[in-house]
Amino acid sequence: MNKIDKTQQNVFTTTDPNCQDTLFGQSTALHGQMAFVWLLSDALQEYDIKQLHAL
Repeated sequence: MNKIDKTQQNVFTTTDPNCQDTLFGQSTALHGQMAFVWLLSDALQEYDIKQLHAL
């Protein structure tokens, strides 16, 4: 049995080829949706988020 050093593991994800990228269209992929929310929260200020929520 091969032992793998946890710090050297390669991390990869697979995507559905029929799914559009979240930044360019609707996505049903959970990772894409989470990344989009993370990018928005990083880019917007608290005031902007409250205004968007009020819409």
